[in-house]
Amino acid sequence: MKPFESGDRIAFFGDSLTHAGSYHRFLRNFWFTRRPGMDLKTFNCGNGGNSAQNALFRMDFDLFNFHPNKVFVLFGMNDVNRFCYGVEQPDAQNLADRETALKVYAESMEILIRRLREKNIEEIILLSPTPYEEEADMEEFNLRGTFDALRRCQEINEQLAEVWGCATVDLLHPMLALNRKMRETDPAASLAGPDRVHPTTLGHAVMASLILMAQQVPANVFSLSLGLSTSTENCAVSDVQADGDGLRFRLIPFSMPYPPFPEEEALNRLLPFRQRLNAMPFSVRGLEDGVYELSVDGAFCRKVSAGELAAGIDLALTSPKSEKVGDLNLRYQTEEEKLREIMKVEVSLRENRIALDDRSAIEAYMAAFLEEVKDKPWLPYYRKLFGSYFELKAAEKEIATAMRIISEELAADVQPVSRFISLRRSPV
Repeated sequence: MKPFESGDRIAFFGDSLTHAGSYHRFLRNFWFTRRPGMDLKTFNCGNGGNSAQNALFRMDFDLFNFHPNKVFVLFGMNDVNRFCYGVEQPDAQNLADRETALKVYAESMEILIRRLREKNIEEIILLSPTPYEEEADMEEFNLRGTFDALRRCQEINEQLAEVWGCATVDLLHPMLALNRKMRETDPAASLAGPDRVHPTTLGHAVMASLILMAQQVPANVFSLSLGLSTSTENCAVSDVQADGDGLRFRLIPFSMPYPPFPEEEALNRLLPFRQRLNAMPFSVRGLEDGVYELSVDGAFCRKVSAGELAAGIDLALTSPKSEKVGDLNLRYQTEEEKLREIMKVEVSLRENRIALDDRSAIEAYMAAFLEEVKDKPWLPYYRKLFGSYFELKAAEKEIATAMRIISEELAADVQPVSRFISLRRSPV
């Protein structure tokens, strides 16, 4: 799978895991800091509750209308008919229903891929489903067997990818391994939330990290080696001053560190996130033996020995501009979620052949639907969804404008901040 390039228009087509928008926000955070000012457009085309089969209905008005050149596809969790599982002694009909669901998934995914190819999509990336959590100690009823069905979805993806020339990313098995790693200290821990289905925000961060690793993106934000000769990657140095007590210089990075986020420490315990995706190697050779105080922009950071500096350390810098990128992308996700709520309703209206400008028909449909699901656990979700629809619809243009302004802010003032680095011999 290729890394993103300036000019790319990336669509994420899927179910509620995509609808939530978090894993692509983490991807945006990487690219808008690693390639400041790049021309990158992303489009959330997730629709909660979708399967690959019923997603075919909305491809023209909720995917191709964005004119993407690359499309990520993530289905499976709603395709396997998971409520067929969790049965201790399934009968013949149950087993047949399971197989039918997988057959329909394979057929629907092939139709979906064929339609993408007919639109000359440059790159199609098939993401495996994320794990259904069967092993953690959770209150939610355990539909055991769902994971194996999702594994078969992943195998179907691999087969289709070989036939149709798609890229694939296996999220299923790496996330299962990380879930088990988490449970070494906590039997209830999981990258899935309490419903055993939807990844937590940490789970979405893991998803994005696995996608970036599959893109084989460079690990280093920048790297710098000083000494007998100077070696730089993605940065420059100036105003180097050296004496018997250490050295000082100005670092001019061409990229920014990844924006800080609350789940970062937890992610780094699971994956080599900083080492693999956010490294800032720095080495100095030829310093006199001793301990040195490392300061950045006049602020003390830590003490480090000449030996450690010769071997190389990670500067692990932060940046106000990185934080701004993270804040902007979070705002972008929040605004885009509003558009997805509008689309969630309008997909159902279109499926039921209800005109989008017929308010009385829409209200009648909503009332009938809520009555139909009044005893279902998802009633509160739909009550909230329908309750906000007309207000969000009235603000649709303002939402789109807010997203455009955020995109313009991401493209403005993109030059990374230079930093003044000092190494002074420590008196102790």
